Order: sequence, then C-alpha cells, then structure tokens
Amino acid sequence: MEATLTPEKLLERAKDIKARGGEGVLISGGSDSRGHVPLERFGDAIAAVKDLGLKVVVHTGLVDEATAQMLGAAKVDAAMLDIIGDASVAKNVYHIEQGPEKMAHTLDILVENNVPITPHVLVGMNYGKLGGELEALDMISKRNPQAIVIIALNPLRNTPMADVEPPSPETIGRVLTVARLGFEKTPLLLGCARPIGDHKVHTDNYAIRGGANGIAYVSQEGVDFAQKRGLSPVFMDICCSLAFLKLT
Repeated sequence: MEATLTPEKLLERAKDIKARGGEGVLISGGSDSRGHVPLERFGDAIAAVKDLGLKVVVHTGLVDEATAQMLGAAKVDAAMLDIIGDASVAKNVYHIEQGPEKMAHTLDILVENNVPITPHVLVGMNYGKLGGELEALDMISKRNPQAIVIIALNPLRNTPMADVEPPSPETIGRVLTVARLGFEKTPLLLGCARPIGDHKVHTDNYAIRGGANGIAYVSQEGVDFAQKRGLSPVFMDICCSLAFLKLT
C-alpha cells in the first residue's frame, strides 16, 4: 500500500487512480494505542474521493461517534474491522482492554450512522488456536452486516507469532460452516489474509464445501474443485468486502 499521510495526498492519489481507470480505493492505516485508526481528519478528503465516483472501503479499527458520523456523511461503501469475541485474546494480542464490548459498540455506531459493515473474523488469532471466533460471529449476528469475511492467521517472520502453527484448513472450514449456517442470507467470503501453498488449496476446498459465496485470490485447484461440484465460478476484480454489491 502507498502512504498518503495528509488529506491532500490522499485526494491526489485517488485522482491518479481514477485517471488510470481504477474503480476504488482501500483506506487503511496503523492503529493507535486505543485500537483506533486516525481517520477523522481525513473526512473531507474521503468525501471528495467518493465524489470522484470511486468506491471507498475503509479499515476502521475501533471508532468513536465522531468518526462514525464522518464515515456515514462521506457515504463510504464499506467499513472493515476484525471482531474478537474473547476478551483475553483482545487484551493479549491486540492490547485492547474490554475488546468485545468496544467492538460491539463500534459496530453499533457504524450501523447507526448508515455505514455498511463487512466484519472480519480472524481464525486462529489466539496463537493459532480458536479463541472467541464463534462468539464474534454471535456478536456480528445482532448487527445485520452486509457481508462477513473469514480470514486466518498467517504467521509472519520477525513477529511474536513467527513460529506459531496456523489453524488447520479443517478448523477454518468449521468456522466457515458455522457462519454459513448462522447467516443463511448474508454473503460469506473467504478473505485474502490466509496461509498460502497447500494450506490455501485445502482451505479453498473447505470454503466451497461450506457454502462460501466467494473466495479472494482463489487457487486454481479451488476453481477446479468448484466446477467438479457443479458450480460456475465468476471472477470479479473487486475487494471481497464489496462483493456483496454483486451478490445481493
């Protein structure tokens, strides 16, 4: 991703994307110590990006009322944030006290301000083990999301979890299946953040078996498997968090 550290730089970059034929932008950033992405001062620029005719997806982190109002006024197309259903995982990994309560509040005020939400559930954030994923889905179920995105821990070098074993494809598949059964009419996506290689191939297959509506960066083996099951894959050049616009 490219850094745009001022509102002016953000709008300038968006105009360049528009001129090159781009259709949208993902606005993200690091979180502060409270788990908030410092978005509020970019409000006018985000609204101007929307006025260019671009789709706007935002990684929000936790938000306060002012930021939720700004995102609603700017008419962003989707807000993405990880939802953690276990307070100890939120504290030990994300360093957020009372994480589930704060995440529920964030979802509530985004919805109240007419911001479409596409919450992400990260399987295995508890050092590769399950820890609050089902509780996260339960939390989300009370907020009428536009879509749900399931992602999985992909341990990175030079991080505290570098040597952690990621959750197995079977484990990710179980979470996907529970989400599918619990959200029959909500678009369900397997997101781009997940381990690669054979792990990815098996995870893709479980997502297809579990009834996912879409898979980001699907493997060729996943495409072949879907076709063998009588499905007709459709390819879209769009962020999975906006796939609901095509699926509903």
